[in-house]
Amino acid sequence: MLHQHCTDVGRDPAEILLSGQVQFTGDRQRPAATAAALHAAGAELAIVHLRPPYTPAVLEPLACALSELC
Repeated sequence: MLHQHCTDVGRDPAEILLSGQVQFTGDRQRPAATAAALHAAGAELAIVHLRPPYTPAVLEPLACALSELC
């Protein structure tokens, strides 16, 4: 749909950074799978929303799961 709208107004869709939002609710594999699906659909950026507490115990496993996508 974005590509069609770009064509309609004469804009190159490659100029647009595609992103998506990912919720982290405790299961570290789910946001990694969602980010991978977004990437497969053309997204270049996944924005991960976290709920408190923002501690290493929460962040480290998520960071490891996401780093496997690189």
